Amino acid sequence: MRALACPCNAEALIDAALRFHARASRAGLALCVLAGALAAGCASERATAPSAPSPREMHAAHAHEGVDAPAPSPPPAAPAGLVLAFGGDVIAHEALRGAAARADRRDADGTSLNASGYGALVGAVEAAVRGVDIAFANLESPVTPHRRRRGGMIFQGEEPLLAAIAGAGFHVLSLANNHAFDQGRVGLTDTLSAVERHGLVAVGAGATMRAACEPRFVERRGIKVAFLARTLVMNFPEPADAGKPAVCMLAEGPLKQHVRAARRDGADLVIASLHWGNEYERAPRRDQIEAAHRIVEAGADLVIGHHPHVLQRVERMRARDGREALIAYSLGNLLSNQAFAFDPSVGREADGDTRDAAVLRVAVARGEDGVVRVEEASAIPLWTHHTAEGDILVVPATSRRARIGKRLEVPLIDVAP
Repeated sequence: MRALACPCNAEALIDAALRFHARASRAGLALCVLAGALAAGCASERATAPSAPSPREMHAAHAHEGVDAPAPSPPPAAPAGLVLAFGGDVIAHEALRGAAARADRRDADGTSLNASGYGALVGAVEAAVRGVDIAFANLESPVTPHRRRRGGMIFQGEEPLLAAIAGAGFHVLSLANNHAFDQGRVGLTDTLSAVERHGLVAVGAGATMRAACEPRFVERRGIKVAFLARTLVMNFPEPADAGKPAVCMLAEGPLKQHVRAARRDGADLVIASLHWGNEYERAPRRDQIEAAHRIVEAGADLVIGHHPHVLQRVERMRARDGREALIAYSLGNLLSNQAFAFDPSVGREADGDTRDAAVLRVAVARGEDGVVRVEEASAIPLWTHHTAEGDILVVPATSRRARIGKRLEVPLIDVAP
């Protein structure tokens, strides 16, 4: 499995923009500088292939033979391929509301130019998923105007957060996590509607239990990708009712049945998102590893884990049928307010692990035999930056880059311009 290459190394420009950000008073200004510098600094190089001879020229070249030359055969079609991106937990901590309000920029008519400020918070995430065919993350908060519960670890997101996620380039969100019912069943219902309004696909939750557990299919360039999502934990369980909005809980047997069913329904690639493991543990448990292997053997090509809020290793596994699968046991947090008080200059390095983030990029391709296989995997390292004023934004990782690479055990690439 090869590393997924990045088209341009922008590390120097990124560092310069980040140093400028440290002197700027607003998060939005730094992001503008970053985007402008990268756009100006990296131009793609394109080679021009020589043109093929025209039929008239070919006829002239072979006139002395007394016969017309046969028409040239068309070149073989390039194998279809996709690049997929996977992010960690998006958690609507209360502090994100304040940070978004400070970063909000509006035009003369009062219309927000950056999703009520949430667009500024996602920062480098947009660059990390730019150009991919399908991007996936875990939405660990209900998005609803109805507050049923309050508390430090009880979440309620605003709809502009979804606008920012969609605007950054994401397509699919798992709702199967322990916070799905933080605001009751009405909160889940509102979330499902809001996700759909923003053109996103929800997986792991649905209007009924059947809809929650069934695979959702996304097709790009003739490759049909099936997404399944499950959670092993739930903070506020709702009574099981087949006819009401539900979240799909993790049970290995039924999950493997759905994996096989997705294959029968024509899936070229099957992805299982699992909300599991121990929070803040840097390594998966042995029972998780064994379960992930069994799910791969049942037909899953990728197993994507969430819940620990810290990065864990990515494992490459060859199934008995010859497929090469990928297991990301935990992708940590993508956007949150965890470890907000961490000071890299004085704190223990491990205390900042919940602010480490990464976007895992996976390239797949259809071979000559028609089978779609996992080919390459790399990760873009990110960091959740906090300021004394309470600003929050995701930026490219610099000083913690090596630590992120050691955690994930996959090659790292820089953010594409």
